[in-house]
Amino acid sequence: MADQSVILVIGATGNVGRHVVSGLLGRGAAVRAVGSEELSPGVARQRLLAAWGDSGFVDGALGHWATLTVSPEQVTREVEEVTGSPARTFREWAIDHVADFRSPPQGGRVTGCG
Repeated sequence: MADQSVILVIGATGNVGRHVVSGLLGRGAAVRAVGSEELSPGVARQRLLAAWGDSGFVDGALGHWATLTVSPEQVTREVEEVTGSPARTFREWAIDHVADFRSPPQGGRVTGCG
């Protein structure tokens, strides 16, 4: 069997991501599917403490992330400055690439969901 690259799909369990995974599998691609789950602040803190070990950093990160739900970061022009093209919304990207996901799923494989 030839060595095959694995395509990482972040958000693979969402409304769009599951169709992306299905389309890739239909083309015989190997897919690593990554989804997300909402955690309570307490559970998130416990997991981050286990991973990072620094309670000050964990509490600071969680506090900052909580502010982003009510006051998102400002959109800037860095993408355009770096690439020479303005950033696009996901909707604009999806419209431009809809044909890439039209083939019917047939076979393929998924490695490691979660």
